[in-house]
Amino acid sequence: MRNPEARREVVAQALDYARALSTWRYSELERAVRSATNNPDFSLWGLIEDQSDLDEAQFIDAVERRLQFGRFLLLIIGDGIQEGVEALTHYLQLHAGLHVGLALVDLSIWQDAEERLLVVPRIPMRTVLVERGIVTISANRELTIAPPSQPFLRGSSSSRTSTTLSEAEFFDQLEQHRPGLADLIRAFLVQASEIGIVPEYRRSLLLRWKPSPDLTASAGIFDPSGKVWLYNAWQTANNLGCPDAGERYMAAVADLAGGSVKTYTRSPPKSWG
Repeated sequence: MRNPEARREVVAQALDYARALSTWRYSELERAVRSATNNPDFSLWGLIEDQSDLDEAQFIDAVERRLQFGRFLLLIIGDGIQEGVEALTHYLQLHAGLHVGLALVDLSIWQDAEERLLVVPRIPMRTVLVERGIVTISANRELTIAPPSQPFLRGSSSSRTSTTLSEAEFFDQLEQHRPGLADLIRAFLVQASEIGIVPEYRRSLLLRWKPSPDLTASAGIFDPSGKVWLYNAWQTANNLGCPDAGERYMAAVADLAGGSVKTYTRSPPKSWG
């Protein structure tokens, strides 16, 4: 991976694989895994059944949808990947019809006097999301796919906010559980940003804010099923010695939701709709 040309070929090949997968159906993917593992009884659903809050039909539908949209996470792993490899991301735009995330992982390999190997992983580029291009059909029925006109890398000089894979996955799961809610939350986040709330996407959506320059707090959590958890917000106020502020916050949220606050012994108050 130290050779620039080799890196370009690896990126191009990975994207070609992703494009090929985007034409598959769930049954084809499962059949390919069975062949690769030489296990005729292998089941994708059986692999995650105990770890998913979806039923089998929902899971199959979710996989089908990700295959259709080309929503994959591509990992390029090698020894000697340098920060300059970010320049290779312009090759991603040649595959604008995909919606893939790309992560580069550098494995530096060291050998000591006893010939033992030490492998040190490093991520020279944060995972970014390749936006799907704009599909245009002209009057003579010619189809073209135009890539995004603005840079999408985090840290770019563009004012445009990049989309992470975690963000896309969160809203995809949310839409699957509660159709229509994703757009409402996106609109809410725009308004919340005006008072300093910053979204942090993990498995759930965390609402971060800074009550002081040296403290990061939570205003609540949205999980992918559409539930809202306010324990962290209450706990932050409590830890700062301001339990009344936490209780007022809970009461305000409950009032907006048309609900009430119930307090239980040995546990924080909770908002109920």
